[in-house]
Amino acid sequence: WQAARRLVEWGAQTTFWTAAALGLLDRVAAYFNREVLSPEIVTNGFWHACHGGQRATAEYLADRGADIDWVGYDEMTPLDAARRNGSVEVMTWLDDRGASSAEQLRIKAGTD
Repeated sequence: WQAARRLVEWGAQTTFWTAAALGLLDRVAAYFNREVLSPEIVTNGFWHACHGGQRATAEYLADRGADIDWVGYDEMTPLDAARRNGSVEVMTWLDDRGASSAEQLRIKAGTD
């Protein structure tokens, strides 16, 4: 994450998901001001915000319709991604919102 932050400091452009992962809420909000984002793009950004430990950005995206239980990269939900990254604050917030792990979703679906 440090290298990515340094690149941004030096003027690198960010995509929506990279801005979310880095917690650059001003850039994330700017995307909403410029265009209508699909639910899939919002959810993808949310997953990355959780993976990056960016609670404020995750909250912002959850308030805009992100799927808190989307199973994304590496077959992980946002809760799994936050757990893997060691972001206790994001994990606790997701737990409080009723988010599930991929394993919990598989059990609920009867596929585990």
